[in-house]
Amino acid sequence: MIETQLSRLILLAVQAASAELGLEKVPDEVEVSRPERKEFGDFSTNVAFQLAAEAGRSPRDVATTLLSHLPESTFVSGADVAGAGFINFRVTNDWLYEVLRQAGLRSRVRGS
Repeated sequence: MIETQLSRLILLAVQAASAELGLEKVPDEVEVSRPERKEFGDFSTNVAFQLAAEAGRSPRDVATTLLSHLPESTFVSGADVAGAGFINFRVTNDWLYEVLRQAGLRSRVRGS
């Protein structure tokens, strides 16, 4: 699902920024959730809050650094830092089309 893809993308950013942020340990996973208000984007993460203490920086600074290391992706149309350090994502419909394609393939295989 899209949450898993976003989590992997964020983890790549954390790994790429770990030396710059002074992180000794990169988390195994990153939680991604849907914001309560649509204007905050399609998905959000608070990973910068979790890393701020170890990095010795504010969550907002950590979030900004992570965004600068975020790999490009066909399913992310935009990402920004909000508030004290949340990272908000806007996604394209590409991920949904892929899910629908996969579902169609599975139903054809079962129907054969």
